[in-house]
Amino acid sequence: MKNVPGKLSFTIDGWTSPNVISFLGITCHYIDDDWKIQDILLDFVSFMEPHSGENIANAFAKSLQEMNVLTKVSNNLIKFFFFLNI
Repeated sequence: MKNVPGKLSFTIDGWTSPNVISFLGITCHYIDDDWKIQDILLDFVSFMEPHSGENIANAFAKSLQEMNVLTKVSNNLIKFFFFLNI
């Protein structure tokens, strides 16, 4: 992911299984050197906290840090994480 030219975009999808276990799926999207859109499942995490925006942002930031891709996201997103003390 670090070698991807340009920035990365993300989608987050939260859902609850039939046995009431919550998850977050984090997908990464980017355009490769051949100008083709690529999609990768970046992380799939169990999510036991209340589904507030702040808790989702914390889980998202943690995944970006663990995957070591914070340098590939928008500066505005990094400022937002800093604002939340993530």
